[in-house]
Amino acid sequence: MEMELITNLELIDSEDGDITVSARKFSDICRTLPPQAEISFVQEEKKAIIQSGNSRFVLGTLPAEEYPNSSTFVDGIHLSAKQGRIREIIELTQFAMANQDVRYWLNGLLLEISKGKLRVVATDGHRLALAELEVETNIEDVFQVIVPRKAIIELGKMLSAEEKEIEFCFSSKILQAEFLNTKINAKLIDGRYPDYNGVLPNLSQCDKSVLVERESLRKTLIRAAILCGEGYRVVRMFFDKNLLRISTRNMEREEAQDEIDIDYEGDPFEIGFNATYLLEVIGSIPTTEVRMYFKNVRDTCLVKPVGRDDCQYVVMPVKL
Repeated sequence: MEMELITNLELIDSEDGDITVSARKFSDICRTLPPQAEISFVQEEKKAIIQSGNSRFVLGTLPAEEYPNSSTFVDGIHLSAKQGRIREIIELTQFAMANQDVRYWLNGLLLEISKGKLRVVATDGHRLALAELEVETNIEDVFQVIVPRKAIIELGKMLSAEEKEIEFCFSSKILQAEFLNTKINAKLIDGRYPDYNGVLPNLSQCDKSVLVERESLRKTLIRAAILCGEGYRVVRMFFDKNLLRISTRNMEREEAQDEIDIDYEGDPFEIGFNATYLLEVIGSIPTTEVRMYFKNVRDTCLVKPVGRDDCQYVVMPVKL
């Protein structure tokens, strides 16, 4: 089983028993009812009768004994943190996970746990997202696991922004997350994550630094991307003294050009990026200003939020 969700709630009135119903149909029924509506769930022979007010539904069932057994969990590495902080680092990084890549180890989020710290990394080979968080752990050395994309997305949806605790426990094959009255078990990806440290640019070698207002850059990229080609979606970015000119052109010879003010005093240079990849990075930045670091037009660009040191991003340029 790739992922398992276990939850419980208090009932107004109940009898002992167990049954299996369609989770999607049952959740859709509950979702469409008024928030404070009471639901009656009754099992009759091989049917489940659900009633709420004037609404009545009859669902097919299966014997509970035929439901797959829970994942066998072996106690291992422990980690605890605030729900809101875990939710935030997922939001800061999950967009960079690969999706159905043949390099299966990229189809998930790397969790690197060390003493007092959790580092989260995602990359699909075109961009990389990294975020860090201080946490409580029970280890001294570095421990890495790769959590599948599906489990990360579902966990991000379920966590709240509250300051309540979430407890993680990792074995060699399974992640277990427990918060409030809910428990998630997820099978880990069996693979070795690439050395992401070799991808991070060395700031001492980046002689070009650009400061730009995040929302201004994001909206300018969105406008320019309207006329990007369907293939590589390339945008040209020309950096001059305190000025950034963004342009694009497609196969129909349609063109777009826009300019925004920046803080830059170096020599002029031009570089190309995939508009989608750069937009997703800029869109995830949690601050109002962004600083971009360049070594040359062929090497990766490092993007960092101004005023925060707990996250950073890398974007690969494209050939113009």
